[in-house]
Amino acid sequence: RQQARVLYVEDAIQETKVSAGNISAEYGRFQGGVVNMITKSGGNDFSGSFRTTFTNDAWKALTPYPGDENLSHLVPAYELTFGGPVLRDRLWFFSASRFQNDSTNVTTPFTSFNYTRVANDRRAEGKLTYALNDHNTVKVSYLWKKLSTTNDNYETVLDKASLFDDQVPESLFATNYQRVLTSNLFVEGQYSSRRKDTQNYGSRYTDLLRGTPIWDRSRGNARFSAPTYCAACPDYVNLLNSWDVYGKLNYFLSSKRFGTHNIVTGVDVFNDMRKNNQNTTASGYRIRATGAVIQGQNVYPTFLTGRTTFIDWRPVFEPTKGNDLRTNSAFVNDVWRAGARLTLNLGLRFNKNATRNQGDELVGDASTFSPRVGLAYDMAGDGRWIANLSYGRYVAMFMTQVADAAGFASVSSFHRALDRKSTRLNS
Repeated sequence: RQQARVLYVEDAIQETKVSAGNISAEYGRFQGGVVNMITKSGGNDFSGSFRTTFTNDAWKALTPYPGDENLSHLVPAYELTFGGPVLRDRLWFFSASRFQNDSTNVTTPFTSFNYTRVANDRRAEGKLTYALNDHNTVKVSYLWKKLSTTNDNYETVLDKASLFDDQVPESLFATNYQRVLTSNLFVEGQYSSRRKDTQNYGSRYTDLLRGTPIWDRSRGNARFSAPTYCAACPDYVNLLNSWDVYGKLNYFLSSKRFGTHNIVTGVDVFNDMRKNNQNTTASGYRIRATGAVIQGQNVYPTFLTGRTTFIDWRPVFEPTKGNDLRTNSAFVNDVWRAGARLTLNLGLRFNKNATRNQGDELVGDASTFSPRVGLAYDMAGDGRWIANLSYGRYVAMFMTQVADAAGFASVSSFHRALDRKSTRLNS
């Protein structure tokens, strides 16, 4: 969904680079900027670290809601790293882990119901670096995370019946190969795969009484009576996976007349996949009431005369097949240091998408070029004042919500408007 995932372990980060402009054509599928993060790889010496970070819900400011409270509970987050040689000068390993069991108080709007949300966050990382010889290097890494949440919710809720417990395991696997062909020519290839599986998200009950969420339209569609989504439905699935494979050549050229050139060219294939049946209610029904009466922690729907109440029937008519959002790219880029003060960036990227929604229907088939041109000029020659000028065209990857918007599979929406003057509703 084009959202950053906090999958890494902070103490395992070796280097972070943020680029907001004048970006090489090597990078694509983004808008606005690129964050490159490199994790540690170990070495010929054994080394490790241990760190504890403390948080407390009581250190946070309260919300304006009446009855809001803080939970005074000290929460430590433990991080450990350890790495070193398996074979000196040849094979190194690195490992890291993170543990946190966080508890925070949540106060519901309108009803001022206080409850404790518990987030159990577990992360781990393993990495191997193997230098086969002076010309060939292979790296393999695996990152894993599982977030288990007690008393989770979707959107604004009013009562305890709208809460549920869920787990989200996810992982990232990557393998990278680098080879030195000559003193100024290098080749690199990489494959990476990300997996995310949202489990038990929604109601555990499918009967009408405990599985039908009710919306209070007078309070911005705040929800009560049952959780949104269905974790007990037999066709429940909620996967967000992706993979990427690329290969590139790096060529370095240096001459007195034309300066130095760092030329990179290659191909990049990215595939994003979502497989999710939109069981938005466990009973198959949803009621959008005209309002609600709040008595302490109890919430009762109201159906006012002359105003419309909606009863939505929301079955999944056609199960998902999983979508396929593929972007094929090719790029070439030259970082040209034309003199002691002037550096130019000249690049071009070609992007082509082939997008199929969750019903396996082709909904996107387009291509475009993305030019990247920029210069950096050292005004005084001492690096203190640098003028930058750049132009770039960036193409974001196809978003799954857009691809599935017009599809029939995995989703449904059928509602009937009921007027109190002609239909009697009992609650």
